[in-house]
Amino acid sequence: MNGGDVILPANADLPSSRRLTRRAAGANNESVAQPIIVRLQGEYDIARRDELDDLLDRYGDAEPLAFDLNDVHSIDTSAIRSLVRFQRARKEAGRTPLVLLKPSPVVRDFIEKAQLNHTFEVREDY
Repeated sequence: MNGGDVILPANADLPSSRRLTRRAAGANNESVAQPIIVRLQGEYDIARRDELDDLLDRYGDAEPLAFDLNDVHSIDTSAIRSLVRFQRARKEAGRTPLVLLKPSPVVRDFIEKAQLNHTFEVREDY
């Protein structure tokens, strides 16, 4: 990782590769998957592509999975391509789609200009 930039799971005390469940209030005791939320911060460009790809590999089996992009202040096409490939691989493997949480204005603008709104589910919370 580069100076002050942090990549960490919001629920770091929980194993990321297992399906986590919790009881949903009023849901007839059905289990609801607790999302794995990974917070990305800083700049994501060609210089950090390998780091991002390693992160995607590490969380590839996490179900369900969301990336909090609120603190990403720069992103380029190499990072977006990695995310698109990751999303397609999840779909082909029958996994739940990656959710992008609270993308910063820069990231949201990039997604809209690249017309990737149909590729990613963007939410303000999970």
